[in-house]
Amino acid sequence: MTSEVKEVLLRMSYYYRILHPIKRGHNNRKKHIGVVIAILLIAAGVSVLAENPGKNHMFAAISPKFASPGASSAKSTPSAAKNESAPLAARQSSVASSKIDMATAPAQVSLEKADLPLRIYVSINQQRVTVYDSNGLIVKQFVCSTGTEGSETPVGTFRILMKGKSFYSKSVGEGGYYWTQFKGDYLFHSIPFDQNYKLKPEEAAKLGTPASHGCVRLSIKDAKWIYDHISRGTVVTIK
Repeated sequence: MTSEVKEVLLRMSYYYRILHPIKRGHNNRKKHIGVVIAILLIAAGVSVLAENPGKNHMFAAISPKFASPGASSAKSTPSAAKNESAPLAARQSSVASSKIDMATAPAQVSLEKADLPLRIYVSINQQRVTVYDSNGLIVKQFVCSTGTEGSETPVGTFRILMKGKSFYSKSVGEGGYYWTQFKGDYLFHSIPFDQNYKLKPEEAAKLGTPASHGCVRLSIKDAKWIYDHISRGTVVTIK
């Protein structure tokens, strides 16, 4: 039983004693015993769920970060990733810029002058993510990688849900930085790192072509921009 479960159990027992002092009598004793058993069963159930968040399910590794936007668990943030944004972005940028065409449409309006709300358009055909303001002016455009055949990125209209600084999925043996959820297991996130938290240069070289398990991959710099500037509820259109 985890320390969190023990704490829940102790608190439940404490409040029960305060709110329901034991009265003499066989029936009251029975009721008291029944409540105690219920508490134990609930604690056991919480313990099982805590130890088995999901098997063979990519998003099981991500869900713990939903407690607070932008937060990530100790497991999801390796010690090697301290001050991650600057060094990792620099490393990835040097790989990506030398191997792929990073040409994007120029901004038509700055973020500071853009009329809200912003909206995101993902072109699977062009492998581009474009952020527009409410007047249809381009605020940012990024090169991306959407899903490969058999693991296609879903098309349609969605809304931004949760965010986190990093995740790791045991089912695919990969993780990513600066994830922003738009539908179920599907996220915007950086190019992947492996089980040792090492970025995969070969995956950076695939930006601009379908290469993901269904998520929308971006450079670390671009994934961080979306993480920093796109709020929950923002409309995402994928075609």
